[in-house]
Amino acid sequence: MYISEVAPARMRGKLVSINQLTIVVGILVAQLVNWWLVRDLGASIEVALGADATAAAKDEFIRNSWFGQTGWRWMFALTALPSILFFIGMLLVPESPRWLLQRGRSSEASKTLSRIGGPEYAAAAVSEIHSALDSEKLAQSGLREVFSPGMGRILVLGITLAVHPGRQITPTTIPELAEAAKISMNARGDASTGWSRAWKMCVWARLQDGDRAHRIMSSMIKTSFTPNLLATHPPFQIDANFGYAAGVCEMLLQRQAGEIQLLPALPKAWPEGKVTGLRARGGFTVDIEWKDCKVTNYRIAAKEAKPVQVRVNGEAKTINTEVLN
Repeated sequence: MYISEVAPARMRGKLVSINQLTIVVGILVAQLVNWWLVRDLGASIEVALGADATAAAKDEFIRNSWFGQTGWRWMFALTALPSILFFIGMLLVPESPRWLLQRGRSSEASKTLSRIGGPEYAAAAVSEIHSALDSEKLAQSGLREVFSPGMGRILVLGITLAVHPGRQITPTTIPELAEAAKISMNARGDASTGWSRAWKMCVWARLQDGDRAHRIMSSMIKTSFTPNLLATHPPFQIDANFGYAAGVCEMLLQRQAGEIQLLPALPKAWPEGKVTGLRARGGFTVDIEWKDCKVTNYRIAAKEAKPVQVRVNGEAKTINTEVLN
């Protein structure tokens, strides 16, 4: 938001893209550092317990080993240096021109914007921000409107919404709130930017409306992706790419309220198909085949054979998982 506000239009897209890239690179570096710290964990477990050790024995070994007692502390400690540098850098960043103008500090806002794009750019930007602030004041609603009868349910739902990425509200466990969530989502509509559409796609999949999720998915392909399949915002938004993949997975497989649900939000556009290697919470790997929108064959596997509740074609049953090879 800060970059989008202060950067000149000719540089805005480039700077936002660099910001997104640095976030992704930072996450990658953190994962690589964490991997390096625990690179010998598997070998240590096998040497200490043997190849046939149970999961409980492995967990106990990890808790009492260097990895469980000290290794995780190093993972946190190694983030201290870049965090301190980032904090120091933030002290050197000037206040947001928008924030300054809201508090009547026009000269400071102009000075900050002049350093970025020169006096002419600063004057135009200040005028634009003032116009936006005036529009926002006109659009503000009072408390009387917020607490009006028509807004009551939406207000409560907006505070407690836990459909996605949370999983407290589902059509199975709390159907009343799930219906309320549908009302809220209908009020929001489907059209939006890439990441928001991806989130809406996931929400409708959690609400088990596969056709609505598919409609949003189709609109994303037409309007939110470039020919190389990277999502646009503009200029680029990895959230939409990840969210799109998550939405497709949510349509085919979910694990809510302790049970694995097969094809919980299958759209009519996919009457038959096959998918392999989907992952469900708890370390389960799932393969599914279906025809005429009904599951015809499935396989659920885990590292160890264990019972799990699964819902297939609307019927809940308990099965024993296969063992992953």
